[in-house]
Amino acid sequence: MIKIHESFSTKVSLSMYHLKSAQFFSQNAKLTEAQENDVEFINHRSYVMNSIISCACCLEAYINEVFIDFSLKSQWVLDKGFTITTIDTISTMWNLGIPRTASYKTLEKYNIFLVLSGKPKLNTGKEPYQSVLLLTRLRNEIVHYEPEFFNYERKEGNKSKKFEEDLKSKIKPNPYFTEANSYFPDQCLSSNCTEWACDSTTKFLTHFINIAKTKPIINT
Repeated sequence: MIKIHESFSTKVSLSMYHLKSAQFFSQNAKLTEAQENDVEFINHRSYVMNSIISCACCLEAYINEVFIDFSLKSQWVLDKGFTITTIDTISTMWNLGIPRTASYKTLEKYNIFLVLSGKPKLNTGKEPYQSVLLLTRLRNEIVHYEPEFFNYERKEGNKSKKFEEDLKSKIKPNPYFTEANSYFPDQCLSSNCTEWACDSTTKFLTHFINIAKTKPIINT
């Protein structure tokens, strides 16, 4: 066996893998959705939830990777033609914890990067920003889930009506359930929801990359 004595460092990016995971779970959710039995229902819900969570993980991982690449002056950063002043500014701010710490929301980090790099900010009131904003809200509802009572006669729970109406305008409901079931989590966690989540994530990242002139996610 040949021993390598030289030491070297490597860096692994996960944003692409999060997106691939989301797409994998989405495909499996679609395959299991038509099979109405208890075993497949458990698998189906697991696929749907993990696809949504993976999309949100992808969004945070990608922008963190961009900031870190600037702080390290990675080759692609130099190749993209960013000025030394811009690179140093972004690097300095990141090393100061801006927007590195958990006090910054994921989507806020994207606009902070654009401001620091002298690019126009994302329009937070329009697509594709609005869809990923809703996606991150859905992810938070899943991750920080608190069970609640659902009134079957009035067909309502305690979730924000706007939140539910926004979801209804984007996705088709889960065929396992009817309107007699709560909208969240029962009706909204469908395979179509995962397709919307993956599509919204991809469109948002493509839009950001076109403005920011950062590297494509496939190469991270």
